[in-house]
Amino acid sequence: MRLLAVEVLKLRRAYTLPLTVLFAVSGPIMWALALSGVATLQEQGLGGTSRIGGWLDGIVSASDPLTPALFLLASGVAATYVFGREYSEGTIENLLTTPVRRSSFLAAKLGALALWVLALGLVAASADVLTRVALGLADVGRGVSPAVFGDYAVLAVLTYLGLPLVGWVAMRWKGYVGALTLVIAASLVAGFAAEWALASYVPLLSSAVLWHGGSVSVALPLAAAVFAAGLVFCLLQLRYADQV
Repeated sequence: MRLLAVEVLKLRRAYTLPLTVLFAVSGPIMWALALSGVATLQEQGLGGTSRIGGWLDGIVSASDPLTPALFLLASGVAATYVFGREYSEGTIENLLTTPVRRSSFLAAKLGALALWVLALGLVAASADVLTRVALGLADVGRGVSPAVFGDYAVLAVLTYLGLPLVGWVAMRWKGYVGALTLVIAASLVAGFAAEWALASYVPLLSSAVLWHGGSVSVALPLAAAVFAAGLVFCLLQLRYADQV
């Protein structure tokens, strides 16, 4: 528990923390603003033609995928910091020589990350509900029922299951650059992943597909397998870190 408390404290003091919150809430807020803008244009009679109506529908369709994509970006940035910080700041050598099992360090980092990702899910769900209520869109989309928070909880869990892989990349390439590259690339692809049937089978993208009504029976086992693989890679990286 002491190691977990230390990792949570590091994360709370991180300069990246406000950035992850901004990314997490941007998706639902932008989607609500797009819905509000489209509703306003339609009230003014600007959506009457098929071309304009299709364009307005396209705005809404393009905005919704931003939620899982930006949530992945937020969580990935947090994971990059948690695992890459020790290498970037040169403290990894001290950690490796302390009389504590290396698996305990990994468990503490993953525990702190889990708490933060779940918190991001709660914040994003609250932003979703509050923004739509403020814009008079309470009955649009997922509504404002407790089920909204359930949807974001599922999004948070599926996203979290892919983060050990991000952590391994940060440790393998000793810092932020490799992991951030992976996270940014995955987030960009996640914005379009819902349109691809095969995206359910791609690591880090299953949460985006499930957000748009994909199959849980496909997304969850894949995410669990990615988590297990990332965990093994992280443990091996820590085990043989002295030999690199």
